[in-house]
Amino acid sequence: MRTPLRHYRTCAIVGNGGILLNSSCGNEIDSNDYVIRLNMAPTSNFEQDVGRKTNMTVINWNIAKDIPKKLSDKNTREGVLDFLSPLNHGIISYIKVVTNRIKDALQALDTAMADSGLDISLTYSLDDPQVAITRVLGAALIPKLYNPTSGLIIYTLGTTFCDVISLYGFYPFGTDGHNRTLTYRYNENSPVAIFTDHDFCIEFDFLAWLNNIGAVRLVTDTCR
Repeated sequence: MRTPLRHYRTCAIVGNGGILLNSSCGNEIDSNDYVIRLNMAPTSNFEQDVGRKTNMTVINWNIAKDIPKKLSDKNTREGVLDFLSPLNHGIISYIKVVTNRIKDALQALDTAMADSGLDISLTYSLDDPQVAITRVLGAALIPKLYNPTSGLIIYTLGTTFCDVISLYGFYPFGTDGHNRTLTYRYNENSPVAIFTDHDFCIEFDFLAWLNNIGAVRLVTDTCR
């Protein structure tokens, strides 16, 4: 099967954390050989902080089912095409459990993109990535891990095709090291979520440990 995915020396995985706002990390992110983003977070109007380049984006169920609807609606089609065009020749990946309903949504998404002239590969796992990641990492490295986030899943998968990984926007706290108040996401004005379906702090501690031993580069400051 043909795939645009290769092996890369440097990869950036860009989360959506509010710590990216006013970070000036855009150029540094774009300098990586391969850039992965989460859940179609916008880059337009945030280029200075998050960059422009996108080679892969990871999506959730809501996005998978909404995009075909928007592509078929003349009022939203142009905006979605503009949003997807930077990803042309890249990959959209669904990395959560795949049910028959989700398969139908992914098929509709794949057809809609092809009909719109977009050359975007759509991938999904035959197994449940969340269960697999919990089994592998939870056994010894993160004993309290449950319901791993898309960010942790794609980082783990990224280690199979990236030599050096830098993480941006992976920061779950309401203030940064300079006591600056942060929003939950860089493109929204909502406060940092305290109660979610994920334990961001456990995952952050794991990523910070990997950073300390040189296994990953966890960016939690400005890039000036």
